[in-house]
Amino acid sequence: MGKADNAVLEVRPGPGQAKTIPIPITAQVVLQADGTAQDVSTANPAPVSSVPGALVTKVPTWNAKAVASAGTTVPIVASSILVTSIRVMAKTETGDNTGSVYIGPAGVAAGLNEFHELGAGDTWELIAANGTCFDLATLYIGADADDDGITFVYTPA
Repeated sequence: MGKADNAVLEVRPGPGQAKTIPIPITAQVVLQADGTAQDVSTANPAPVSSVPGALVTKVPTWNAKAVASAGTTVPIVASSILVTSIRVMAKTETGDNTGSVYIGPAGVAAGLNEFHELGAGDTWELIAANGTCFDLATLYIGADADDDGITFVYTPA
């Protein structure tokens, strides 16, 4: 298997220590609470190297979403993504939001099903309880004005 066929999992067993583990891209890897990793794919069911007690580095992911037409709602992601946290900021770049944006379930709007209302530059954060996660596909945004939106960063579960 060549280098192009591998991804790399980085584990940190302690301060100043890091170990990389090559993992076939087709692998399905289960990371267990004790720090071990197991390749459970049918293509390669052999155990993946592991470091007991390791902490896995999770890379935050940035994204943005806008509401094309005021009064409509859009999911912030197109498909299911399980995460442990999300931090949302109402747009502040050129063409700032001209109204508020609303975060909540489908149908979110001013005074209706809103978890939180954000003015331009406001932030909101949701952190799952320890050992749990939530699905980004269940969060929607609505807006008072066309093309208003958010930027957000999330940590995958």
